[in-house]
Amino acid sequence: NVSIRTTPSCSLPAPQRNALATVFGLSDLPPPDRFLVGLATLTLFAEVAEHQPLVCIVDDAQWLDDASAHLLERLVAGAGARGRAVLVLRRPERGGLSPDGETIELAPLSAAETEALVVEATAAAPLRPHDVDAMVLRSGGHPLYVHEIVQAARERVGIGELPDSVHSLISTRLDRLEHLPARVLRHLAVLGRRFPRAVAEDLVASEGIDLDLATRGRLREFLVP
Repeated sequence: NVSIRTTPSCSLPAPQRNALATVFGLSDLPPPDRFLVGLATLTLFAEVAEHQPLVCIVDDAQWLDDASAHLLERLVAGAGARGRAVLVLRRPERGGLSPDGETIELAPLSAAETEALVVEATAAAPLRPHDVDAMVLRSGGHPLYVHEIVQAARERVGIGELPDSVHSLISTRLDRLEHLPARVLRHLAVLGRRFPRAVAEDLVASEGIDLDLATRGRLREFLVP
């Protein structure tokens, strides 16, 4: 969620505030200068950190464009100051943001950990032991795949019919949606796995799409009230 506001404890000069508002789709002003956006971002983080601890979390950093990566590198460079930290999550791929600093490599979940995750996620409708074993084997210790497998099981997809990758599994779920919900979801994918309903409505409205009651119902697992 993005909130750009002026308060006695944290304020931005009007040009910088307008630049951020435009970038985040909160203003209809012309596209701002890239330098001004960078300056506004750094100023905002610096001012907030003066009054409270600040953690900046960057997810899927391997997909960042060069301009965004350069800006965040400058943010990381100033993170050594008291009360500031930057957490960068990325896959071992080339590109994007890969700052220096302490690195923690996450290994896949163990079979026991995966089984516990599956059992907990299906507690309301327990699976047969051999189906649990199949999920553990198929997931390869990938938590997101476990989540998607469980969701597919709830939709009565047979374990043997599940695709072998998260991408294929999600694509299969999209293919089962009607045309309009699938189209809306593809537009909203830039917002992440879940997104506020109001933000979703504004985004698809800009594409001439009405997020009606029936479509919201089909997408309820992705929408945050």
